[in-house]
Amino acid sequence: EKDITITKDDLCTNCKGTGAQPGTSPETCPTCHGQGRVQQQTQTLFGMTMVTKECPTCQGRGTVIKSPCAACSGRGRKPTKKTIHVKVPAGVDTADMMPIRGEGEPGTKGGEYGDLYVEFKVKKHDVFTRKGQNTFCDVPLTMAQAALGGEIQIPTIDGPVSYMVKEGTHPGETHIMRGKGIPNKNSSSVRGDHTCTFYIEIPTRLTEDQKQKLRAFDATLSEKNYAKRS
Repeated sequence: EKDITITKDDLCTNCKGTGAQPGTSPETCPTCHGQGRVQQQTQTLFGMTMVTKECPTCQGRGTVIKSPCAACSGRGRKPTKKTIHVKVPAGVDTADMMPIRGEGEPGTKGGEYGDLYVEFKVKKHDVFTRKGQNTFCDVPLTMAQAALGGEIQIPTIDGPVSYMVKEGTHPGETHIMRGKGIPNKNSSSVRGDHTCTFYIEIPTRLTEDQKQKLRAFDATLSEKNYAKRS
């Protein structure tokens, strides 16, 4: 859930949307007699024709305001800031749009409020990437974990999940966790998958003692320990 603040035209609270100063009211337009449109005769090659046009006096409103509201200058509406509580559906993605009924601007001549359309934009995440309903992440392993295997915690959008790394895991190998991705926005019971890609994080800032032990260990290895290199 998220609160958003928008600026929109809303009914003027001073005149209640009439556009007239409190204590007065709009009057019927003397030009169109409240119709909002006038007929005008026009001479053409085929004779006289009747053309219906918007009333030039009231601009089609049917009324005129002799004493405009000081708060809205006779418009009947003012720019207003409003905070709206939005319930974000699970599974939405960037560029998805959702209408919020009745949170648009007021209609003309007392018409109902329109709708507000919210367009979503999903922020980038430090750990996860997304393609549709599927999520992805890179999982670092130590040299010892990759060589010997062991239990690690794999991050998912629902929280960490235990996983047993197999012995001899190579960089670039992947593991797919079914149903651990993002819910389908049309059916929350259907979810995408989560794929993690393993890579070896090489230790840095080694002490001299650690370097010596690593050299000694490396000296015990042979080509049979390195299938790809051989």
